[in-house]
Amino acid sequence: MRRRSRVALLAVVVVATVGLAVFALSRTSEAKEVVYLVPAGTAARVAAGESVSVLPATILLNVGDTLVIRNQDAAAVQVGPFRIEPGQTLSHLYRAVGVYDLECSVHKDGKLTIVVR
Repeated sequence: MRRRSRVALLAVVVVATVGLAVFALSRTSEAKEVVYLVPAGTAARVAAGESVSVLPATILLNVGDTLVIRNQDAAAVQVGPFRIEPGQTLSHLYRAVGVYDLECSVHKDGKLTIVVR
């Protein structure tokens, strides 16, 4: 009987330890907003063949992060399926791990990759 009590106690300790570890890990990667601004004149610069550094070629996010893109340009911005009109803000929450290869009008090559881990 004593052996069963020890095994049960050990099982409780293991489960509690694993639960605390999972909780601690989940708290260290809290969701955040990743914000980018598209300044006035960006579309004209891209049309003139300039490389602009408004958005990186690859954006790294964690599950639960929100990507925010504010368009301060006079022209609309296309990021994948999203069209961001002048003065508008895109706010998109990423809920799943994945790699998203998108078309992007603010890149000279027209491409943007979003990696969600």
